[in-house]
Amino acid sequence: MTAIVVDFAWHKPSAAQLKSWGAVAAGMYVSHDPAKNATAPLIKSYAAAGIKSFLFYEDTAAQAVNGHPQGTADAAFALAQANALGMPAWAPLIAAIDFDVPDYSPVLNDPAAKLGPVGQYLKGWCDTIGKTRVGVYGSYYTCTRAVAAGLTSYAVQTIAWSGGQADLKDIACLQDGETLDNGQVDVEVIESARMLNLIAWTPGEPDPRTPPKPPVTVTWAQWPGGMTLTYGDAGAAVTVLQTALGGSGIRGVRGIAADGIFGSQTLTAVRNFQYVKNLTVDGIAGNQTRAALKALNDI
Repeated sequence: MTAIVVDFAWHKPSAAQLKSWGAVAAGMYVSHDPAKNATAPLIKSYAAAGIKSFLFYEDTAAQAVNGHPQGTADAAFALAQANALGMPAWAPLIAAIDFDVPDYSPVLNDPAAKLGPVGQYLKGWCDTIGKTRVGVYGSYYTCTRAVAAGLTSYAVQTIAWSGGQADLKDIACLQDGETLDNGQVDVEVIESARMLNLIAWTPGEPDPRTPPKPPVTVTWAQWPGGMTLTYGDAGAAVTVLQTALGGSGIRGVRGIAADGIFGSQTLTAVRNFQYVKNLTVDGIAGNQTRAALKALNDI
């Protein structure tokens, strides 16, 4: 089956059911209704099966017409609940705008003005938890206008009230009207796997927007022969020493951190290495210690 995303409220399918449907992520809720809400054990069970989660906030469908104060209150409430569920500190919450939002300003092209109080509601979310953590669920017009107005970073669109249009560029998923489990689970088509990766998460998952650190190249040339390293030294030569010690496989030496600082851990590791190799145990990494490490050929 083609990979899909699902969302649901009071009905809670098992991880096995989600796997059988081909679901790679599940959208759930935080709200004032405990029966509707996601639970930490459920999220953990999905994560164990390789299924990510993301969270909507919705109490009443048209709550967003109450504007900025409502958005501020809802964002703070939703974030506290989401944190208790294990949501990572980078992950967004999706404010559900689950009604047909009218064009509040037909004579203006300003997308924020067209959203009227709904735009102010989303601004309340941005002011409370930051734009990078705000997503929006709603119609084509709600999603595209919120993105254009800078009031959201992510969107999940529904076909409802969308006039047959879909924003295939800025939305992660499109809720297309299909359902599973006798109508209790909504199906969402993945429109942007990249965007989905930015809204869906597992507990403890690192921020996918953070670029990986480039690998550190360590060579013996960075610790020239004749250079003695002692407690308190720092730099690339110390990193070479630590890397070689860490790769030696010797008890009491392996596992040392290669942070470029010759501290107490490195001093102990050098002494242990010298003892095992029948060298003078002085904790000073000179020519003999360097030669013995280099002979191991472990970097």
